[in-house]
Amino acid sequence: MEIENIDVTNLKPDVRHLNELNGLLYDKEWEKTANPNLELYYMYRMLKEENGLRYDATVIPAKMLGSEFVKTKGHTHAGFYGEIYAVLEGEGFYFCQKGEGENIEDVFIVKGKRGDIIKVPAGYGHVTINPSTKNLKMANWVKK
Repeated sequence: MEIENIDVTNLKPDVRHLNELNGLLYDKEWEKTANPNLELYYMYRMLKEENGLRYDATVIPAKMLGSEFVKTKGHTHAGFYGEIYAVLEGEGFYFCQKGEGENIEDVFIVKGKRGDIIKVPAGYGHVTINPSTKNLKMANWVKK
């Protein structure tokens, strides 16, 4: 497989499994009976390093998690640095929110398709959702 001109065929990705999203799914009934070792998506880290930035890639296969689309676990970049994503194949929703606990200050969602660049501002938690029947391949630059 190739990601943005990088052959990752012989690279071992970090794999996110269903049990790592414990409590983050909408379909709680499905989650109770699902295989906790179900592979959700694949993360290729540190494909390039340049000017204090790290280039990663993620492949999110098309699948359903009960009644919802497959999604990432999500994370937040604190401090002054956000994250830039490039959609390489497929399409995805980038759900972003800022706040702590029940105190949500801002929420937005961006739909990205092949060729689109999505900027997630610093301090925003974000989750990527693959709502399609095709794999979503995306790359990102982030501060190391």
